[in-house]
Amino acid sequence: MLLFKRLLLIFAVGLSGFAGNGKEGEPPIVTEKWEQVGDSDTNLWRLAVPAGWLVKTGNGPYGLPQRLLFVPDREYAWRRATAIEWEHLVIEGGNLLRIRVPDGWIVRTKDTAQEPTGFLVFVPDRRLAWQPSSP
Repeated sequence: MLLFKRLLLIFAVGLSGFAGNGKEGEPPIVTEKWEQVGDSDTNLWRLAVPAGWLVKTGNGPYGLPQRLLFVPDREYAWRRATAIEWEHLVIEGGNLLRIRVPDGWIVRTKDTAQEPTGFLVFVPDRRLAWQPSSP
């Protein structure tokens, strides 16, 4: 757990050159506690860091996240989001879930909170160009 906290601190310090909350002279928004996004079924947590969010799902061995990614959000617009709903995408070769976040999407494979088996990735898409066709 201590190793994870150190890595997280190194990552946050590395981003500090890009930090800002969109307002001149104000410090970036940074938190020291993971907050759950949505209900417990989403199994999604976020932590404010300079210039955006660290996002994780679940806890693996030694309390480390199953999956971890960075979502850029210099304005911290995602802070105002109180509820999320995964959009189910049926595509050839498998199923995906996605949620809208500032400047893009968080995408994951369809699994359960009890058995996370896939991936979690941020897809940049500021203009919402990714509009999959209906099944």
